[in-house]
Order: sequence, then structure tokens, then C-alpha cells
Amino acid sequence: MKRPKFARLRARLLEYGLTQGAAAHAIGRSRSYMNARLNGRAPFTFSPKGKLARLLDISEMMWEAYFTEE
Repeated sequence: MKRPKFARLRARLLEYGLTQGAAAHAIGRSRSYMNARLNGRAPFTFSPKGKLARLLDISEMMWEAYFTEE
């Protein structure tokens, strides 16, 4: 079975009890913005990626593991 895009990031959102909408709101973006990124239709850019990483306690060293499509 094919894993969803950004499976590790999606799992981290669940671990923190956050929906896509709640995470998007926390970083100042819309739910559709977050959905487009998590489904691989648009790239994560540096600033939102950094905000999301801080929200989810993801160190910069681990960005590649969480913010690249699998």
C-alpha cells in the first residue's frame, strides 16, 4: 500500500493533536494552504516550514526527514 505524502509530518501533527486547519492557523496560513503542501501540490517555503517546525518541535537537523515527500 502506498504511503501518503509527508507521512512523517502527518504523524507528527496527529501526535500533537493538531488538524491541518489548526496547524495552518497556528502558523498564520489557511487550511487550503496546508492541504496543498501536505498533498504535494505546492512546496513548503522556508518561513512557514520554520514556523511549523517550531510548532511541532522539529529540529532543523530533522527538516529533511519531515519536509520532503516520501
